[in-house]
Amino acid sequence: MEEKKGLRVGFVGDSILYGWAVAPEAACWRVFQELAGMNVVCDGDVNPLALPGGTLPDLVTRTPRLVARYGPQLVFVCAGANHYDGDGTLSWPYGMTEAELFRLFYRLFADLTHAGCKVVWLGLPPFEACGTDQEIPRNLSQRIAGFCADQIWDSCYVTDCMMRDPSWNAGGGRFYDNLAMDIHPNTAGQVCIAECCAAWLRQQNGLSW
Repeated sequence: MEEKKGLRVGFVGDSILYGWAVAPEAACWRVFQELAGMNVVCDGDVNPLALPGGTLPDLVTRTPRLVARYGPQLVFVCAGANHYDGDGTLSWPYGMTEAELFRLFYRLFADLTHAGCKVVWLGLPPFEACGTDQEIPRNLSQRIAGFCADQIWDSCYVTDCMMRDPSWNAGGGRFYDNLAMDIHPNTAGQVCIAECCAAWLRQQNGLSW
């Protein structure tokens, strides 16, 4: 791990990676910083690379400027959830097709790559009503990865990390207080995202740039 400590890491996305609805110290990017001993992009207690309520057009517009300012080398991305309803149906903004959305994903990843970042796609988070197997967000995440394969360095799906826990959805949710209603991961969910990213990093023996 020593050779990786000098890397500057960013978490690009919406309220999930911002750490909405948990204490600042419980946000996934902050927990990852503690777990991995990495230099993580922050502005005080805020992750400036994540925008609560952010959509793909928002992120495509703002991310290049912020990447130029903060200079991350390794970027974890979890975005797109604000375009889907709780059943995993593309619902916002009205009229956007899946093809258009996938092209926005491609542009976001391409902008990051062209800025010199290594991009790790964390996939879409669990959707409330997709069942315990979360087949819809998992399939969507894999399709997005396939469409953007030449711009993504690697994928590490946070939904799969959560589902490895046999009680992840028990009694309303281990990582969400009530998966049938909640939008945001609770503290345990934020820790799981951080652990997923830290575990991915540990697997990268001989990480080179």
